[in-house]
Amino acid sequence: MNKEEQKYLLNRVWHKKNNVKNTFLEVSKFPHIFITNAPLTFGHSQLVVPAFPETDPVDESKLFRLAAPLIENVLKVFEIFFAKGKHHRKAPFQKLAEDTHSYGRYIKTLILRTSADDDPKTKVKFHLVPYFESNQVDCHKRFHSLHRAPPNKIGGMIGWLGERETKLDNWLVDGFPGPITLDQIGMDVWKLPELAKRFERIWLSIANNGIKGDG
Repeated sequence: MNKEEQKYLLNRVWHKKNNVKNTFLEVSKFPHIFITNAPLTFGHSQLVVPAFPETDPVDESKLFRLAAPLIENVLKVFEIFFAKGKHHRKAPFQKLAEDTHSYGRYIKTLILRTSADDDPKTKVKFHLVPYFESNQVDCHKRFHSLHRAPPNKIGGMIGWLGERETKLDNWLVDGFPGPITLDQIGMDVWKLPELAKRFERIWLSIANNGIKGDG
């Protein structure tokens, strides 16, 4: 990761250890949360929990226990931010909602331990993916296009995630369609650093005053 990529990642971080110098090297030594540069849905973030010197590096369960309270707060942030649904319809995040097809009521967050490049000897990663009514509809449509199932039969979430990841991998590996880069899209069109700031404000409000604010 070059310096520009590190700077862009730091601009997408919305939780890090207090009083840590805002450099990639220092932030990455401690648990931190950032918005992914190729989001599956609106607000898709990643939690990274590195192994500390006092943590047994081969005991994956200890890293999971460190992650649990952080994941709980992420869910609180999402519940508050998406409570009114207004951010899907208003600037500056309309294009992000459109490109991730994230509309309607926030239903839940998918918690995925699916990163291919993490190693429990050094760190664990969790993808935290907000799931909306539009995503549920897409899952339902895809499931019924592939299977002869009763109309009320629900399924297909893993397959839908796989399709979404394939599309994002195309952007990451082959490049975003057109002359603009994916990082430029994230900064200038999707406004991911601005979204990170709004998530961070809610996180700090929870930490300092209980659950308040709407982002």
